[in-house]
Amino acid sequence: MSAATIINAVGLQFSRFGPLVVFIFGVPGNIFNILIFTRPHLIKNPCSTYFFCASLVNLNVLFLGLIPRSLADGFGIDPVSNNLAFCRFRYFILHPSLALSSWFTILAGIDRYCISSRDVHRRLLSNLKYSRYISTITTFIGFAIYSHLLGLFVMQQLKTGPYCYALVGPYRVFYDFFYFATYSFTPPIIMVFVGLATYYNVRQTRSQIVPVVTNNTNRGQLKRRDRQLLKMTCIQFICTIILTLPVAIQKLYATFTQNNVKGTTQVAIESFITILLRVFLYTNASTSFYIFTLSGSVYRKEFLCIIIKIIGCIFGKHSSIYRRFYVRIERSFNGNTVAINGQTVTMNETNAPVGQYRGNTMMLEVNE
Repeated sequence: MSAATIINAVGLQFSRFGPLVVFIFGVPGNIFNILIFTRPHLIKNPCSTYFFCASLVNLNVLFLGLIPRSLADGFGIDPVSNNLAFCRFRYFILHPSLALSSWFTILAGIDRYCISSRDVHRRLLSNLKYSRYISTITTFIGFAIYSHLLGLFVMQQLKTGPYCYALVGPYRVFYDFFYFATYSFTPPIIMVFVGLATYYNVRQTRSQIVPVVTNNTNRGQLKRRDRQLLKMTCIQFICTIILTLPVAIQKLYATFTQNNVKGTTQVAIESFITILLRVFLYTNASTSFYIFTLSGSVYRKEFLCIIIKIIGCIFGKHSSIYRRFYVRIERSFNGNTVAINGQTVTMNETNAPVGQYRGNTMMLEVNE
């Protein structure tokens, strides 16, 4: 058995099962992102608006990108290349969504840069009204600049069968550079600069600002929430750079070497690398929920509030499963002591109060 045959066999199995894992984790993750960033304690934060929009376009990527590509690469079923209208529609939604996912992450980083600045006027730029307005304009621009593909993506007949992509010639070179610039090259570079500038702001703020004790717990919680979102954004920056930049390099290499004569082993290796990087691309649209869960305690608390509600709806709020789960979550964040109706009490295994998150504790109301 030749090396090319082995590589192709490995690539085939990877293209069948790799995307399946990404899809299983990615879709619920993005749905939870949407639910969490619309929670009362996060929806009013401008950074949450950008993460909410990024989760929406990530679902586009998984459904219109991952599923058709997995069927084509792993099972030989290509719903895209058999229908020109669907092909153009898919790419018109998929490629802008890929780009917008990165740009919304950049906007979240810029928002964190503004909120961490010592300049009061710059901090005022971080507000909910601006974030919603910018998100709308960014979405419109993102789809508008990709609208040319609706007329210039065509069916081409290859040795392996019909293939739908950009028109061969100058337009394909332009499109690959355009896709390279708007998705997988320019955004990572901007993320590096925004991340460094935000880090500089945080260092300056820590060296200048002295904590002030006040009776306003909401103000203290807001600062803590902003710090958590800043940490989540920076980690998302790193993951996006790692997962998207190699895709741009591979795409350019494929464009400039498409007319070169290559051996079967080289073709097999390049094909496997292409499949691997495509999975990286879709992984980038699937990891934000898990990054946020691991890096942000505020995000984790909001997530657990949703889980508590789901368990309560399924099993009932007086069931033993609900009580045990609720008490364990309470103790994991607040020890044995929680606030019930404004009073501090000790939880025990027989209590199953219904709670809503306020500040750093669970402010609970007992349902008889």
